[in-house]
Order: sequence, then C-alpha cells, then structure tokens
Amino acid sequence: MLRRLKQLSLSTIGAAILMAFGGACISTITNVPLVPWKPLLGIVLVVSGLLVGVWKEPRFGEFKTWSLRKNEAQQRPVLILFLSPAPSEPKFLELSNDLDEDLGRLAQHKREESMTGHKQSFWPWEQTLRGIRHNLGVLKRIVLIGSPQTITLSQDFYAKVIQRYPVLHQIRVDVYLGKEKKLKHLVPDSVATAGLQGVDFENFDELIEALQQILTELSESSSLEAIQENVQIDITGGLKSNSAVAGAVTLTSRMSNQYVATNPKDSTAPVWEYEVWGYDAFQRD
Repeated sequence: MLRRLKQLSLSTIGAAILMAFGGACISTITNVPLVPWKPLLGIVLVVSGLLVGVWKEPRFGEFKTWSLRKNEAQQRPVLILFLSPAPSEPKFLELSNDLDEDLGRLAQHKREESMTGHKQSFWPWEQTLRGIRHNLGVLKRIVLIGSPQTITLSQDFYAKVIQRYPVLHQIRVDVYLGKEKKLKHLVPDSVATAGLQGVDFENFDELIEALQQILTELSESSSLEAIQENVQIDITGGLKSNSAVAGAVTLTSRMSNQYVATNPKDSTAPVWEYEVWGYDAFQRD
C-alpha cells in the first residue's frame, strides 16, 4: 500500500484531498442545520479536485482495460494440464514408442483425410502431447487436473501414454485430488484411481481453489513468486471455463498460459504443423 502511495504525484493526492473535503462539506446537508456556504463550498472543491486531477494527470479517472498478447509459448519446468476424456490410444492409428514419429503420423493421417474429403479423426490427447513436447528440454513436472469424469483416466494417461515414450520417463507426473486437496504422485505401479474425486470444471471457485492448492504445494521448497515463474497452464483440454479461470489467475501472477492450435499452421503444406501459443495478459495504456 505504501509503495502504491509513493507512486502517486502531488497533484493526484491534492485532487483527492480536495474531493474528499468537498464531499464532507456536501454531506453536512443531511445531518446538521443547513449552513448555506458549506454545500456550495463542497461543490466548488469537488469540481476543483476533478479539474486539477484531469489537468495534471491525463490518466486521472480513466479505467484501465486488460488485453491479451499472443506469442509463441515459452518453455517452463512445470506444466498444468486439464485432462480431457479419451481412450489411451487412438482407434485409427497404432502408436509406437517414438513421440515425434507418432505426432507426425497423427498429423499426416488427418491431412490425408482432409484431402480425400473425409471427416478428420480426432484423439483428444494428441494436442496434449504436443503441448508436452513443446516444453521438452525444460519440463520437469506435469500436474494433471481431472474432472469427476476424467480423474479416473489419470493413471491410464500416465501409464499408457507418458510411460510409452522414453523421452518422457524422467518427468514427474502428479494428479490433483479434489476431495483431499493435495497432489498424488503417479508411478508405474500406482493404485487405481477409481473413487477419487476430481474438480468440477464448471465450478469457478473449485477451479481457483485447485490451482491455489497446487501452487501452495509446489512452493513448499521455494517462494511462491519463484514457482509462478516456472509454471505454465495448458488451456487446450477441458472446458471453456478452464480457460477463463487460467486467464484470471495469470492476470495477477507470473504464471503463463499455453494453447495448442487444433488447426494446422498451413493446411496446404505437405507436412502439417501445429503452433503452440502463449497468452500474456497486460493492461492497456
């Protein structure tokens, strides 16, 4: 609070004092016998305060609006993912143990379908894997947030997708438990996740609480600000409400968002590529 006060100019402070004193004078109309000069003086002071503020401070009284700046997503050590419902493997393609090869084959399959006029096959975890691959080289930890319908798939996602690819073996994977309000570390022999409670993806408060609890647990060995600089929230999966919450929490923190495009960068190219965008919130001048 003191830091914010120091940033105010004397003209701004003076304008505020004039308006406050003027308002006090005007308010006496309702609780003391009428003294003609007081309300008149109050009106003069309020108007004077506004004029001083606008004259000396061009931004005095303006409302600041937020906007989003889109760039290529940064790489961060911690990636938070909202888990979408999906089978552990696509029904239209057999996966290998090579992440780059599989993502290339999935893109090629959709390109061929598009060229022949067929409806494109869709595997929800494809774009999730693209978001993970984007952070490789820096990524050390993945945190899964599941809904009541998808939290039971977290073990499948870890054991049958993450563990399929050797390039992902060194990444720690946790799932957030909604009822216990804590993280569960997933390992190859983890117990089944049946009966665990996820987070209601349509409940704004629950989503905010989940992210706050995750950050609190992640910051046990470091400061909250330091952890925020290392965290990226992927808003590709889940519902639109997930994106709204992720956007809200990043307005006042150092965390960032990433989104994996669902349409190719160039649909006429011989090889389809998908961009990974980062969204940075900023205040307009």
